[in-house]
Amino acid sequence: MSREGGQIAGRQLFFILFMMRANIGVAFLPIVTMGGAMQDAWAAGLVTVVGSALIALFIGGLGSRFPDQTVVEYGQALLGNVLGKAISLVYLWVFLFIAAVDVRVYGEVLVTGFLPSTPLIFVISLMVIASSYAAYKGVEVIARSADLI
Repeated sequence: MSREGGQIAGRQLFFILFMMRANIGVAFLPIVTMGGAMQDAWAAGLVTVVGSALIALFIGGLGSRFPDQTVVEYGQALLGNVLGKAISLVYLWVFLFIAAVDVRVYGEVLVTGFLPSTPLIFVISLMVIASSYAAYKGVEVIARSADLI
């Protein structure tokens, strides 16, 4: 299996990870503000932003400490072969789950707010195809998009 030769800056990794976590908070913030939170809704948003930044800094720090290794490889270096692979599998499963939830949420937002006559499966399919193409082109494309956003 060959590795991609692309490199991204630490700030780009931070932006990617932060956007992944903050998107969930932004998507669900209207639910929090419309519910029983009332004047405490700002605190929920603040906790989400701070928590997302801490997670992104932790993961980015590990990426900087092990620059030539994948998540699975430095998981094994830190935790041992079996435990490292098990934790990496959980880690990758969580990211897959977050991606699936994000695609569904943003598909629903687009259909409800902007494209009411468009089938949800069509909107989701286009988002998945565009994301897959960016992933196929490499991590640098995604990192440049994170810089732009």
